[in-house]
Amino acid sequence: MAALVTASGAARAQTATGAEASSSAPARTGAAELGRDAYWALGVSRFFVSSTVDAGYLYFRPQLAIGYGRPHISWVGAEIYPSVSNGNVAEYAGLRAALPYVDVRLGARYLFTFGRHFLQPRASYTRDDIDARTGPPTRYLALNAEVTFSMPLPVGSLFGIVGATGNFGVPKGLYVFDETYRTVMKPPFIARGRLGYAGTIGDLTLGGFGEVIENAARDQTVFRIGPTAGLQISDHLDLFATFAFVVEGLDRAGLAGGDLGTLGVRYRWASGEAVPVYMIP
Repeated sequence: MAALVTASGAARAQTATGAEASSSAPARTGAAELGRDAYWALGVSRFFVSSTVDAGYLYFRPQLAIGYGRPHISWVGAEIYPSVSNGNVAEYAGLRAALPYVDVRLGARYLFTFGRHFLQPRASYTRDDIDARTGPPTRYLALNAEVTFSMPLPVGSLFGIVGATGNFGVPKGLYVFDETYRTVMKPPFIARGRLGYAGTIGDLTLGGFGEVIENAARDQTVFRIGPTAGLQISDHLDLFATFAFVVEGLDRAGLAGGDLGTLGVRYRWASGEAVPVYMIP
């Protein structure tokens, strides 16, 4: 709980939840769609270059975007997301359309890991199975589609994610540990739905969510729940944390099967700011 309060989830800044979820893709929690910063909302629509830099526990993820609209609030354009962690390196590139309460992203990523390998099929996996260094090393291309949304309520807001991924380049007959959804999958497709609720008190946001991850080819459904929290330090700087813990699934992988990848700090900037702040205030 101390870690959750001191390093909380950026629910007041539009990002990408999630993530979401690990260093292999943009962090998407879904809670990021709840708040719309007054600073960025007052900006005029324009062509711009912007960046969101996420850095935290064992990962670094700088985003670069080029588009038209109000950066970090309402815009359309393209983005790239290189990322590195203690376990893998990835490159994401895609198109994005951000609206006041809906954010749509479509793109592709290429990922290779430092220690994980493709997996032989089995009914269930443990943490030792996932980390076993046998078979070809993990390298694959993934196509991603994702919609993040929010719905203001009289008290607090609902938020959620609906997304799907197709993993290609996995050797025939083998499984892969998907670094975005943090679960063992049988290619080619895996999908996720997340729904949560959060409330904001001043600059602090606290909430919780549940999610379902479906891999039809493996006949597996994973259920996870967890808290999300955020603390807005300034118009440019946020602290954030999101955790998801498995409550039901075929595998017994412990923390490796949860989403513990979004714990850190986020910094944002954009060209054409009325009062630019390029240093941490």
